[in-house]
Amino acid sequence: MKDRLQLEELLQRKGAELSAANARLQQEIIDRIETEIKLRQEIHLNKTLLNNMPCVAILLRPGTREIVAANEMAIKAGAVPGKQCFATLGQQKYPCPWCLASRLWDAGKVQRLEVEVSGVVWDVHWLPVSDDLYMRYASDITERKKLEKSLIETEERERRRIGQDLHDGLGQLLTGISFKTSGLVRKLENSCLEGAEDATEISILVDKAKKEVSRMSKGLLPVETDKEGLMAALEELADHTKKMFGIPCVFKCDKPVTVRNKTAVAQLYRIAQEAVTNAVKHGKPRKVEIFLTEEHGNISLIIKDDGTGIPEISRHTGGMGLKIMNYRAGIINASFDIRRDIRGGTIVTCILPDKPGEKIYPKIQMSRKSSGT
Repeated sequence: MKDRLQLEELLQRKGAELSAANARLQQEIIDRIETEIKLRQEIHLNKTLLNNMPCVAILLRPGTREIVAANEMAIKAGAVPGKQCFATLGQQKYPCPWCLASRLWDAGKVQRLEVEVSGVVWDVHWLPVSDDLYMRYASDITERKKLEKSLIETEERERRRIGQDLHDGLGQLLTGISFKTSGLVRKLENSCLEGAEDATEISILVDKAKKEVSRMSKGLLPVETDKEGLMAALEELADHTKKMFGIPCVFKCDKPVTVRNKTAVAQLYRIAQEAVTNAVKHGKPRKVEIFLTEEHGNISLIIKDDGTGIPEISRHTGGMGLKIMNYRAGIINASFDIRRDIRGGTIVTCILPDKPGEKIYPKIQMSRKSSGT
């Protein structure tokens, strides 16, 4: 009798446990169904959004980089839902080295990068959608980049033309006037006639005008095309800054650095010129330094000052001067970075890769560095 009662109690207890387990299982099934429905609705909503985007757009899972949904442009580009993005779009065995997807949740904001793939330049964005999804969309900006490069090259040619015209035209004319006024001064002095003093002042003013024209033409025609052109131009920039503003400015280059690409030479000089001008006009520095180095084929241009330092708001939003420097760096596929020095002042860094014409490298943003993952 006792054994029977114990058995009944055991059966009742096990039955209660089984009922509780069934209830939990049913609730889990309901939760999973609701989650699946919610996810499908979310995917459907995002897919509808994707199909209205005028670019290559895909939804992905963070851990696996599996494509959940893709718009028509993405599918035409090779995207296959259910497959990994790097295996279909990228045609690679492993995630693309420039991909910034893994930085999304660490950074907590949209990631952006310009990159060249198979001769096409893409403006790529990574956007977190939920804990389980993120969106990647990319626009083909190849033609825009070509137009930008053409615009910069046209501007540089026009600068050179104006500089040459100043030197050959106005410069030569002022040289002739200077010669004439010097002769007039001597004639008036020898004849003891009135006006010699005025003529001397005119001669001095003409000489000043000649120097100003020379300075302007050199600013427009700064870089020679020989192998030491950039070094010589940066040295002259430092000397001119010291003489013009009375602020010590030094150029440091421990060993010869050769830049063979003429466009790269011109843009690096313009970046240095803009950075030095910004430092002198806005930073109130006691000293400005220009560094040019080469390591493993990569050329680094660094401009440092010990002034007040760039304000955080300017660093993040970028004034016209900063945007132009960043723009010029992009033309030659160089990275660009500007930041406050922890010791005071501002540091501007531009790095030209070993083969600037072959690949567009991830850009260093004005507010933070972007590196591939």
